[in-house]
Amino acid sequence: MTRGSARLHPVVRILLFWAIFVALLVTAQLLFRVRAIKSYLLFVIVIPYAWAFVAMSEHRPLSEVGLHRRGAVRAFLTGAAVAVGVQTAMNLAFWALGFLRLAGVNPDASTVDGIGQLLFRDPVASVAACLATGVAEELLFTGVTARIAWRSYGFTGGVLAWAGAVFLTHMGNPSAGIAFIPASICGGVLWVALYVATGSLWATIGLHALHNFLLGGILAYRVSGYSGVGLLRVNLSGPTWVTGGALGPEGGIVLPLLMLAVGISLRSRGQHRTHRITSHQPSSTPRVAVRRNR
Repeated sequence: MTRGSARLHPVVRILLFWAIFVALLVTAQLLFRVRAIKSYLLFVIVIPYAWAFVAMSEHRPLSEVGLHRRGAVRAFLTGAAVAVGVQTAMNLAFWALGFLRLAGVNPDASTVDGIGQLLFRDPVASVAACLATGVAEELLFTGVTARIAWRSYGFTGGVLAWAGAVFLTHMGNPSAGIAFIPASICGGVLWVALYVATGSLWATIGLHALHNFLLGGILAYRVSGYSGVGLLRVNLSGPTWVTGGALGPEGGIVLPLLMLAVGISLRSRGQHRTHRITSHQPSSTPRVAVRRNR
């Protein structure tokens, strides 16, 4: 990646980004002799790779993809609040339809040690795993992929790039397939709308981390096909096209529609806001606020 790579066609830049990343994943699997890259190893790989890619292809620090320290906590909490709101509405809908029944607290959470085990050691839905996955995947999907497409093709381009990257990288998950398409597209609307409205990747990291933690760490739903242990015991039954079946709520219609509705609302409210998400132009270009009026 050289100075000239910043002038490559945006689609070529995205494909180059993912081609190198896949090569890194395969190399890591061979070196560490693992079949799958888990959240912590993914975090370790993505941080330096994203930093190097942005620095070498755009000649900018990684913070300028929306990882500014100023306002980071507020942005993270904003994204977390969106996740809580969406999933509260989802569970109320399931309950109103008669598909949801709370079966009590997980017996493993009856002791302090048991709660600690669930909150910090579950490889899928612990606090640490959700944060690690949130940071790593948000850099991949939103901070680099969606940002490049959004800057070049507008909001729709960013959504399609995000949805395509998420769908293709989750195809190997248990029970994944075409059932994951609605969640990918509707999730793209929500994620990109939040990113554009706040100008902060911390907001989408908060959304991502709480989305996974609430689904798997609290309610023991499946998270993109993977099962979490969960602090609560929730029985969810009903048509697969509504509840998501083995894929989890992301595979049904309720959660995607809620994400779409909230994303459209955020998009509508943030259309005339001025924010700072740096473009992919060389660093000699003045860094100015960008107003999006689409």
